Amino acid sequence: MLPDYSALFHREKVRPLHFRVRGGSNFVHDIQFLSSYLHDGRFSVESAIIRGKTMRITIERDCWELGKVERPEASELYVAKARLTIGPISTVHWETNDPACLGRKLWIESIYAGAAHWETPGITELVISAPRGGWKIRVSIADDLGEIRLDDLETPHLYSQAET
Repeated sequence: MLPDYSALFHREKVRPLHFRVRGGSNFVHDIQFLSSYLHDGRFSVESAIIRGKTMRITIERDCWELGKVERPEASELYVAKARLTIGPISTVHWETNDPACLGRKLWIESIYAGAAHWETPGITELVISAPRGGWKIRVSIADDLGEIRLDDLETPHLYSQAET
């Protein structure tokens, strides 16, 4: 019987998420979970900081794993400020056909293992992408699978209670 990934993804208890991408055969599955955790996440170019061989991106994410809260007036999601950490990186390439989009808030559509992960031994490429937003980041990780983690910086709260 195949695992129920939906059941593994959803959480009942509202608490900060601390997710680590595992290596080996779990890597691609964990990247899919990471993509789901960060789908519709928002960040600015300025919040993507590289220090040494580590890239950190501060993101406001929708907590899809907690589901929607249904209210008579509207449905809403929990949100949380989070940090995506990737390392050790060797290169980071931003791609866009419209440089003006990089001056706006960027919305994450998906995250996936890029071609280098499949085709170049000892190198992993993580792609953070928004095709409809017109941008993509290609992060080369020098240490095969490296370390990729997502940490909520606060307890998730309902969007209506978020600071603007």
